[in-house]
Amino acid sequence: MTDNPWLPIDTMPLSTVGTKVDVREDDRAHTGVKVTGIRYEREVINESPLLNDYPEQVIGRIDDFTITHTTGTIRATLKAEWRPHA
Repeated sequence: MTDNPWLPIDTMPLSTVGTKVDVREDDRAHTGVKVTGIRYEREVINESPLLNDYPEQVIGRIDDFTITHTTGTIRATLKAEWRPHA
């Protein structure tokens, strides 16, 4: 294996596109996948102020990650971790 430490999935930079990484979450593990794209989705929160009839939409925390690679996609939550593949 590798001595690279596991990092939280929300720290995966765009510079990993074109490189190989390992991704794990719970009992699933993907090793040596070549990243072709990273997409994340955020929660949208609807707030209704007391004196205003119109609700406001606020963008919340990152909720879901999709990592595309040469043979498919990996859907991950904030519990997932990644590291550079050695």
